[in-house]
Amino acid sequence: MRIGEVCKRTGLSKKTVQHYVGEGLVTPASESNGYLDFSDEDAATLLAIRRLRELDLPLQTIRAMLMTPQSAHYHIATHRRRLHEEQWLVGRRIQATEDLLTRLTGEVTGKSLGAAIADAIPDDLIPTGSDGQITWEDADTLALFLIGHFVDATDLSMYQQFLCDRLRQAIISSQDEATLHLRNVLRDLPPGRLSAFGFAPQRAYEQVGFSTVEDCRSHLSEMVQTLERGLRNPRLRRLCSENRELNDACLAFLENREVCSILEGLSPYFAAVWKSFGVMREVLKEHLETKEGQRLAEDAGRLLGRASATSSELALLYPLFAEELAG
Repeated sequence: MRIGEVCKRTGLSKKTVQHYVGEGLVTPASESNGYLDFSDEDAATLLAIRRLRELDLPLQTIRAMLMTPQSAHYHIATHRRRLHEEQWLVGRRIQATEDLLTRLTGEVTGKSLGAAIADAIPDDLIPTGSDGQITWEDADTLALFLIGHFVDATDLSMYQQFLCDRLRQAIISSQDEATLHLRNVLRDLPPGRLSAFGFAPQRAYEQVGFSTVEDCRSHLSEMVQTLERGLRNPRLRRLCSENRELNDACLAFLENREVCSILEGLSPYFAAVWKSFGVMREVLKEHLETKEGQRLAEDAGRLLGRASATSSELALLYPLFAEELAG
């Protein structure tokens, strides 16, 4: 369909549709005469974008959700938290405005106005007290971030919902440095970068994952070659550098055994991934004691901004490198 029909279906202006096309949010076919040919799916995507924008979701967040639909729960929960913070702030401003009006009685002079303002308007209208502790909304968004990589949060069984509640409780109960750091890193992370985190797609683990130490040891040479190739690949080097802080925060957070135990119960995929990760970490730890392994750790460490990489960091990188290099 032509752009005029798309505008009628979606209620968007021609200029807005062209802007979204230019941003790569939809990719209609281009006819030989230069006209764009939109599909029904393109129109549905544009309508979804319009509705999400009506919720005041930033365009970069919408882009991230379209690229990685499984991250949608996390992004929506994060946006909800921001809306609640704005609602809280607006409520305080309304109350301060009403207090100011009640103080402006009789003849108002410069002196009385200054006194009324000082009495009615607090020095700090910005929410405080949450940076040093995990709130329930933080726990909710962290839980959605974690499970979004491994389960379909729209189709949970009653038992999985129970485990999700346990996961939130475990997060709110921890209040430790690793949890706070992950919360803060996620708050500052551009939405489009979220999909670049962490564990490789499930198909990668189906191809390169290991269930036993013996199996992993038999493929050690292949693993080392893949890591060395990945460390020389410009695109993978850039991704590693950009996502270093998030990956570090996630690895530190997943040292929480209770959280990992709950995630294993929630998702057989996570259980398999975590087992494979542990196997690779153990074998790579042995390898790092050799001269060849030390060189590999130093090469990866330079990329990660430290003297040498750990076996955990290399175990996280290997499936990602294998997936990218195979493509």
